[in-house]
Amino acid sequence: MIEDDDLDLDVNTYVTSYSPTTGSYMGGTLLTIDGSNFGEVYTDNPIQMSTNGGVDSIDCFVKEISAT
Repeated sequence: MIEDDDLDLDVNTYVTSYSPTTGSYMGGTLLTIDGSNFGEVYTDNPIQMSTNGGVDSIDCFVKEISAT
């Protein structure tokens, strides 16, 4: 967060929910992520999944983004 007397700029991305909470270890589960401050181009929103606190993360393919 950058703050000035006349300027507040928030560049953080926030995840408010995601579903489903489980899926196959083999992949193929379509995941919906809701939040704010995501980019308008899918390549601006890299997603990784991990079952071990960030260790051995797996890159996910972003199929679609939409503003709500």
